Amino acid sequence: MKSEAMLTNSNCASEVILYRKYGYSSGTAHVHGDSGIIALDCDTWIIKSFEKTNSAALYITGKVDVTIPEQNYSGYISDFNPNCSGNLPTDYPFPSYPLNYFCVDTELVSPVFLSLANLEVAYGTVAVASISTIPSSSTIYSGLTLANGVDGILGFIDDNTPGSILDCSIKIGEMDKVTGQVIWQTDASLSLGWDGETLNVLSDTLPDTWSLRNITKQVDGNWIINVLLDAYGAAYLYADYSETNFCGIGSGVDIDNTGSLLVFETNCSEWRFRSSGVFPPKSTSNFILYSSFSEPVVDYSFTNYNIVNSKYNIPDLPALFAKGTLPAKLKWIDDDKYPTWLMLDTESMIYSAVIISCPVSGDCYFTSKYLYGYLSDRTQPQNADSPLTIMYGNLDENGIFLCNGQGQLVINFLDTGPVITATGLPDHLVFSSVVKQADSTWLATLTELIN
Repeated sequence: MKSEAMLTNSNCASEVILYRKYGYSSGTAHVHGDSGIIALDCDTWIIKSFEKTNSAALYITGKVDVTIPEQNYSGYISDFNPNCSGNLPTDYPFPSYPLNYFCVDTELVSPVFLSLANLEVAYGTVAVASISTIPSSSTIYSGLTLANGVDGILGFIDDNTPGSILDCSIKIGEMDKVTGQVIWQTDASLSLGWDGETLNVLSDTLPDTWSLRNITKQVDGNWIINVLLDAYGAAYLYADYSETNFCGIGSGVDIDNTGSLLVFETNCSEWRFRSSGVFPPKSTSNFILYSSFSEPVVDYSFTNYNIVNSKYNIPDLPALFAKGTLPAKLKWIDDDKYPTWLMLDTESMIYSAVIISCPVSGDCYFTSKYLYGYLSDRTQPQNADSPLTIMYGNLDENGIFLCNGQGQLVINFLDTGPVITATGLPDHLVFSSVVKQADSTWLATLTELIN
């Protein structure tokens, strides 16, 4: 039976009720900014169960103290807003003690998580300790993030009020995986600001090779900074991530070094990458996700061939691609590289489908009367000595491409737009002038002239 301290009225304040006994007995209500100790050691659990109301959230975390070199962080806990529990010792059987709590109201603040997963291969188990003040309170918060997969909270931001700032004092070190102790080495600082639309880095003294460009709001309302290694010092960084919403292990490169990438490989059952983006987001981006095939085309069915273009970072590649034929490739192209699409305006069945092949890069694209396809861009290596190949034909009842002929294309990307020179095509199959679209891409039309 629940104690009377448990608040069940939906009109009451947002509170966390912490109970000194199992099963929600002997409880005390706590509000935003309250903090304290849950357990001193395995035999001394001060709080044994808890519940919460409305927008109240509980953050359960291990103690962080950079002045104690012998402290063991092996079982460090970082758990924000867990489900109500009638038995906390069972839920957290082997934590590093003492185990603390912070109460926050998610209507007032949002947590800002930090992920260092991408640093572990290069630097080992990097540790970042952060100290800040919880907004709308005087409570000092301290947290820890480890590169071995423990995403800690840097601090909390008031993302209701434009101009709000989160200032963090930071200590950087490396954790010994055997002892769990951290050798603290570097002092740093980080200041984040909410401008009413996005969370931005105002200033930082973190290592120069740490890219903080990937700051993303998750579906649950929490923020996360997924740190990438940036050896380029570029203004923009392109990155693919192993998980949706730009989380997990990422691979980042200067945007000038991007090309097409297999995000779902042949003979695999899982997506290699599940989200992709340019950080900070770039309004001139073009993400092209398409079914991957190669020449010669023999048994490949184009029935569910898919190609989609996004001007925005893609938080969920599998969802965007839907039921398109796998494997799949992804390429990123800036508007200044003249991304050019292809449309067919043909009547005869023998001209109802086209395959474009780039011999140098190996990229292939498909277009039909019912589906726009990709043609080329400035990054595609092609000239008079290595032209694009264009094959025209139709699909049979199984979606297999039947080639009825082929020609060659050379595209000159002039300041005024792409200019196509075709050879080897029938005289009545011609390319119209390439037209710039409202989204800054270009569209070429292959037209069948009817006498």
